[in-house]
Amino acid sequence: MDIVERNNIQTEKKFTANNNYFNFSSSKQLKNIEIDKSIFDNKLTEEFMKKIIALAAALLSVSSFALSANDSWDTIRAEVKANPSLEISSGYSVFVGRIVTAFDVCVDGDNFVTLSQYPIYERKWIGGSKEGDRYKDIVVGYETLTFPISREVTRKVCRGKEDRNCKTVTSTETQQVVRDITVSKITRVAGRDRDDKKVELFSKTFEIPACL
Repeated sequence: MDIVERNNIQTEKKFTANNNYFNFSSSKQLKNIEIDKSIFDNKLTEEFMKKIIALAAALLSVSSFALSANDSWDTIRAEVKANPSLEISSGYSVFVGRIVTAFDVCVDGDNFVTLSQYPIYERKWIGGSKEGDRYKDIVVGYETLTFPISREVTRKVCRGKEDRNCKTVTSTETQQVVRDITVSKITRVAGRDRDDKKVELFSKTFEIPACL
């Protein structure tokens, strides 16, 4: 083998080695680029989700604080129903033999009458055992409730040591037809011993309507 041929072979080996190194380096760089792109995409997705969550929270906050006493009760009740952070917190209770809301009654003369029907329960015996008889309350029908707006209530009032001095007192109780009802916002507090915070947003007058 002459000198020229030997030099050509050495040159070819160097070229092949350099080419292999170039291919390896290029492949490694491409993989690094793909990894960097994946990390970049993940960061974009994470940032995008954070912005979406923040936007949703902001919209929810704006929606709740946009309510005011100037809105109709239909609007307020619909928003409270749709938003778990809102509640009608006081002034709404009416007693008609059970507690109902002022929005579910009307005035018929001297009585409150419910707009909804409520279940009638009957206690049924469902068998005996060594521990005793077993009963279950069964719904046997539904009824509209009627209850006087004003009624006489008799109570036993006791005074003195160990409540030995007692007497019976009769008084008239009247439930209000016009109510000041409060709407509040609830801030949920995380943790095992959480104590949710309630902030009053506003109060609005509601007059229980006459029955149609």
